[in-house]
Amino acid sequence: MSTFYQIETDFRYVNCGMCWALQLDDGSLIVEDGGFFAPGQAEALHDFFASLCPGGIHIRAWLFSHAHQDHIGAFINYVRMYPDTVIDEVRYSFQPYDFTGVTEYWQDSDPATFREFYTVLNELPASTKILGLETGEIVKYGEAEIEVLYTYKDAKQPITNFNDNSAVLLLKVKGTRFFLPGDAAKVAAQSLLETPEKLKCDFIQVAHHGFNGLPSEVYAANEAEYSIWPMPHYEWDRNLPRPANTFVAEHTKCLSSADGTLMIPLPFAGEYKVLPRIFPEADETNPLYITAKITNPVLKFS
Repeated sequence: MSTFYQIETDFRYVNCGMCWALQLDDGSLIVEDGGFFAPGQAEALHDFFASLCPGGIHIRAWLFSHAHQDHIGAFINYVRMYPDTVIDEVRYSFQPYDFTGVTEYWQDSDPATFREFYTVLNELPASTKILGLETGEIVKYGEAEIEVLYTYKDAKQPITNFNDNSAVLLLKVKGTRFFLPGDAAKVAAQSLLETPEKLKCDFIQVAHHGFNGLPSEVYAANEAEYSIWPMPHYEWDRNLPRPANTFVAEHTKCLSSADGTLMIPLPFAGEYKVLPRIFPEADETNPLYITAKITNPVLKFS
């Protein structure tokens, strides 16, 4: 049976982070992002993947929404810590290395992580294919189909919010559709709303962790029954009043990755399970969060 997982990430170090995985009928995995490079995050991913793949971890494709630390950081550590993991493909669509026009959601420490991502790609074995993501492309892995709905190349105006570089994907598995926008925001929404009929789905991943992401119009076009929120509990009350979040909360059943990894058997028959949380409850007063600019022994910036 195919199973979709919205994987819990460690919110003690940072108030964001996202990772999902799909296990196909043959046991192999498709993964997107991974979370922040906090100590223990890569280890947790490996332990979880190993529990799904006792005969050896086989990742058919590891996809990336965009190059923020809470999306690519854990992958950088993972690859260096677990070189025995078989990864057939890495797929992404990142903007060129020019951030002069970015004024929102881009920190001084981000470019180093961006460069390190490319460094670690060169450390992968030659058998791993490095591939892009192009709007309109449909990629198939077994019973799963991934359609690319948007990349930064579709922007109708200059991107000043780095999150609008997110690739927006539609995952279709055995009749169930997952709308996966990463951290996409208003510029991405302009392109997405040109073809609202393509946005219909059963599950939406709420963009940018429920912060300043996609507008309500996109979620209205989704017509989803369920929503997935990759955000800690302490951000829920703070961000729920945002119009888009209020709309989603009123029109969908909300599921948070802060409660634990969400497990959705496919084909979907209305049943899902939340696995026991592995990380302690996050609190914005936690000193780990306050000192999130950590020094990680595995992540060595070049």
